[in-house]
Amino acid sequence: MTVRTLNYTRRKRLVREDLDITVDTSSTGDPVFEAGLQLGEYGLPSDARVFVEAYRQTHWMRFDFGTVAHLKPPTNRTLLEFDSLDGVLFRVRVTSSEEPHGLLLAEGDRIQFRAREERVKKRTSLLPVMPSNLGHEICKVSYENNRPVLLVNSTIGNWRSLARDPVVIALVYPLVLREILTRIVSDQEDWDLDDKNDWRAQWCKFSEKLPGVGSFPEHRDMQEDWIDSVVESFCRRQSVIAKFNLFWKEGNAA
Repeated sequence: MTVRTLNYTRRKRLVREDLDITVDTSSTGDPVFEAGLQLGEYGLPSDARVFVEAYRQTHWMRFDFGTVAHLKPPTNRTLLEFDSLDGVLFRVRVTSSEEPHGLLLAEGDRIQFRAREERVKKRTSLLPVMPSNLGHEICKVSYENNRPVLLVNSTIGNWRSLARDPVVIALVYPLVLREILTRIVSDQEDWDLDDKNDWRAQWCKFSEKLPGVGSFPEHRDMQEDWIDSVVESFCRRQSVIAKFNLFWKEGNAA
């Protein structure tokens, strides 16, 4: 295992393989998580405090897991703050118990959970859809948790059905796909295409599997053309022209 250090703060980056988050359903039907944390090889102070946080957009829960030397999960690990597990991620933070108190020593972020049973959603979807008060906008892509989420105006009514509507798929999703991929190729942060837990790698792998799309190009001068081929293939597979034509003919039948 390689321990990575973030240069600008000297805090250590916890490797996802050492942070195993599983979610189960309690006898009352509520989601409860467990965290298997392997922190022994990071050289952290034995009395440093360990916290596990669950979050999605503005919703956030924090759980005290004791110290590095004596991990002690709290009795109550129920995720009651979330109406569903769609888009919920976890982070693990280790902070100093000495002066200065609360100094962040190590962190592992954007951790996806595993389901212990099929009753709970097994993994975070590629593009979670969430309701939000968007004023006069219908929908938009948000990166509040540093991964894409499609926000749909909560005043519309059945926002879940809207997100699955063929017309929305035809008009909105190709633009969403292009925006997300453009953001990925312009991201200056280092990321690993082979990291299955990184949302950028997940979107690239999804794109590579589309018919006629090649591998994600490393050279920036080839990435714009690659995005064009991804969106074209997505539109072709989703038959977006046919979906839109059907809507347009029905709307103008009179």
